[in-house]
Amino acid sequence: MKPKLSSLSVGISNNLPACFQQCACISKKNYKFPEILERDLEESIVKGSGPGGQSVNKTSNCVVLLHKPSGIVVKCHHTRSLAKNREIARELLEEKLDESINGKNSYLAQVMQEKRDKKLKAKQKTKKKYQLLSAQKDMVQDKEDLISELETVDPESNQTDNTGMETIDKKTDKQT
Repeated sequence: MKPKLSSLSVGISNNLPACFQQCACISKKNYKFPEILERDLEESIVKGSGPGGQSVNKTSNCVVLLHKPSGIVVKCHHTRSLAKNREIARELLEEKLDESINGKNSYLAQVMQEKRDKKLKAKQKTKKKYQLLSAQKDMVQDKEDLISELETVDPESNQTDNTGMETIDKKTDKQT
């Protein structure tokens, strides 16, 4: 069985692994991850690669973890510190194992679902806002149309256009 290689991007960018992202409702502290035994892990330290030049390429601070029972491999070279990379690699392995075991009920799946729900809720709120603004604009337009119709009344004769209602002529005080 060939192990799956799960390598994450290296560098200081906004693409941090999910273990560093925070979410409002689901808490990583309260979530029960699958237990990983040290005897099930095979750790190897290799030379780093990527941006940073010679100092990155000649130091061995990239951690590769293999979970023997599942065959999941995680490679971590996020920082220059070997100890920090070990810690991050274990967290990433924990998340990958959780995702392979629990699928849609995993921590990462729940976080992603929460983000989708939040985005959908914001989209619906925006849509409702613009519907209300459009309705308000239509009401104002109807009101302006009504006012313009009332302004078409000849003030001298007090007769309306197209209404057919009787009015009193001020000059002669007779009904028309």
